[in-house]
Amino acid sequence: GALFMMYFYRQLQQGNSPVKAFHATQHWLRHLTVRHLLRLYRMALKQISPEQTALCRFLKTEVSRLSKMEPDDRLYSNAYHWAAFTLNGKANGDE
Repeated sequence: GALFMMYFYRQLQQGNSPVKAFHATQHWLRHLTVRHLLRLYRMALKQISPEQTALCRFLKTEVSRLSKMEPDDRLYSNAYHWAAFTLNGKANGDE
């Protein structure tokens, strides 16, 4: 869920409408590979403060776990991981 929301809000910050941001996020998550996720987590480890011990521990554990997987595997390609997210409200002409 955190990955979905992180990417969704990044899309909104870049000026995309909520509908476009939502669809872009679903697409991104479905195609996210282990290789890309490892890169994201390693970058996050370099950027966060060492005082954030729980987050550092989580990221290090995930990097260790993901490093044992096939780099091109898509962990979130199944709708199970992203289908529960919905977008409510007026679309303001976006389709």
